Amino acid sequence: MGFIGIMIGGFTHELKNHLAIIHEAAGLIEDLITFGKSKGKDNSAEYLKSLDSIALQVDKTVQLADYLNRFSHRMDHPFSTFNVNDAIEEIAILRRRSASQRGICFEMDFHRAAPAIHSDPAGLCCLLYCLIEEKMQGLDKGGRLIIKTETLGGSVIISIIPKGNPVERIVEKSICTYEVVQEIVETLKAAVSHDGESRVTTITLPLNSMPGEKR
Repeated sequence: MGFIGIMIGGFTHELKNHLAIIHEAAGLIEDLITFGKSKGKDNSAEYLKSLDSIALQVDKTVQLADYLNRFSHRMDHPFSTFNVNDAIEEIAILRRRSASQRGICFEMDFHRAAPAIHSDPAGLCCLLYCLIEEKMQGLDKGGRLIIKTETLGGSVIISIIPKGNPVERIVEKSICTYEVVQEIVETLKAAVSHDGESRVTTITLPLNSMPGEKR
């Protein structure tokens, strides 16, 4: 539940930012109308510029809401068939504000032909959140996190690749305890490895992690 609260919190903060820009643009139009009436000026160009700004922010807000809707529906069933790339994209979009505040940007390097997996989507999203958060805490401003997917045999591989100057990670109170992460990894029948030299974290996911299925 804590993980879901964090995701929704990030969404609402970004939503408020978009609405604030819309409010500001609408206020500018009102000012232009008032000024134009008093001065007899044609401010059509300024109106159009403000309306374009409003339309852009509305599009961004709708897109953000769509990602949250997709993310929430991943909780509908404990196990379902889904595309790993879609799940990663949702987490990255919903955590974009947090990354931006730290001066970090996300880059996606997806294997577009990656097969769908039958697994626990909520568990995978929580695991991705925990590992991405850990990488961001150890990366200085101006850094990048590349999230790459590829396939190998009967598995989908997710690599989280930090690029930039490392910083000493400050351990903060988090839902991502070792026990929580290990429990998720076991549920997913996944394997997680860390390369100390390259700082790359790799998640190996089977195509089917239903209970009772062989790994």
